[in-house]
Amino acid sequence: MAAKKDHGDTIVLDICTEYVKAGWAGEDTPLCRVPAIMVSSANEDEKGQSFMVGHKALEWLVSRHKEGKDTDDLKIVYPIKEGRVEDWEAMTELLRNVFVNEMKVGSHPNCTVMLTDTPMTTEEYRIQFCRVLFSEFRIPSLCIANRGTMALFDSGRSTGVALVSAGDISHAVPVYKGFCLPHATICSKLGGKSVTEILKEGLKRLEIKEASLPAWEPIMEDVREKACFTVQMKAKKSLLEKFVGHKEDERFRHIQLETFLNPTKLEVKVDQRVKKNEAQKEVKKRHKRHLEKLSLTLVKESKNKMKRGFESVLQGEKKRLNLDDSMLYELPKGADGEIISVCDLLRYVSSEALFSPHSIVGNEESMLGLQDLLFKSIKMCDTYLQPLLSSNIVAAGELVEMPGFAQRLEEELYHLVDEMFRDKLQVSLIPALRRRDACWRGGSMFATIPTFSNIKFSRESFQEDEKMASKRYF
Repeated sequence: MAAKKDHGDTIVLDICTEYVKAGWAGEDTPLCRVPAIMVSSANEDEKGQSFMVGHKALEWLVSRHKEGKDTDDLKIVYPIKEGRVEDWEAMTELLRNVFVNEMKVGSHPNCTVMLTDTPMTTEEYRIQFCRVLFSEFRIPSLCIANRGTMALFDSGRSTGVALVSAGDISHAVPVYKGFCLPHATICSKLGGKSVTEILKEGLKRLEIKEASLPAWEPIMEDVREKACFTVQMKAKKSLLEKFVGHKEDERFRHIQLETFLNPTKLEVKVDQRVKKNEAQKEVKKRHKRHLEKLSLTLVKESKNKMKRGFESVLQGEKKRLNLDDSMLYELPKGADGEIISVCDLLRYVSSEALFSPHSIVGNEESMLGLQDLLFKSIKMCDTYLQPLLSSNIVAAGELVEMPGFAQRLEEELYHLVDEMFRDKLQVSLIPALRRRDACWRGGSMFATIPTFSNIKFSRESFQEDEKMASKRYF
């Protein structure tokens, strides 16, 4: 059993698409970051196990690759999608692994749990999470808080807007005096996995054919974190116009935002209705075709050795960001491993999807650039709140630590406010270190203040009234 903490026995759980982060309240960093994955097989291994979760699941996959064994017999499950649990059975096993093997508190921890929840979840979803924690693990009490609110709390603010990016989704969460404004909380289906998808498609055509296999997903995520970077706006314009082969569709972006600010434009409203009625399968097919076209262009330009001046632009950006001249990555493949080189174009283009999705992955309505996501969220709030929110912007998640990300986001916001809409808002992105764990750390801080005791609810009170999951939601 883990040693009891002087500041109380509260476990903080931060649930996002790629990881489950867990640790003790009052600490500065989580004790563990467990990959949100379960791998099962029809046959038991030498220890009599038919499934593994978290780190052991990844190690199992990597060992199978090293030994040259086929992984077709394995079922790979990612229980969390878009920040929400979709496979509760796999999630229960993942949480059991966290409590027993990582936190060392046993399968029925006598500890309060502070749970950070993805923005925009439903009451039914939160009730289901409460049922799992109270019934399966018999915890005595629980508190559920919005991840965006906790990210802002970590920065020492109670008013502002948080950009929370995790896995395959990003949320803009405006907060006023410690309370989330749900009517202005919006999301975009862009995140780290969007970058990884482009990276996989490019590497598949440039270097390794296995890059698109499901078992290689964790490896590609590691390549993304170590390789990708973001360039300044002035460099972006020249690179996009020359490399992608067409100018960024600024008109499409402008119309989307202008329609939101002035919804009386019938022409645009008709266009949006057509897009909404479009079959989801057609959207996925178009998205796949766009990625294939993009990767083919990557191959062509790599063979041309960037003759059209891209090399000098990217070299200048790498020097500005103090990045290594070349990106070498060792793959867990074969007995001695295999080292590949990730070309600069792929390192840049993959991350550009976060700000220019219309140019990189096509005009998908659900994929709003991160700068547009923030701007739209702020404009959905009352006029007197907008200056307070725009001057207190906090970004949280793995993507925020990408080289050049924070500066580029602030540049894009200034461009939106000053040039596109001539707005008088003052934009300020709060600088901070270690933003990767901001949501968890905010929850860790929140669990140590007196307010926490008033908001958490017991197992008995939940059994009497399941709506407690929403009544006490912070």
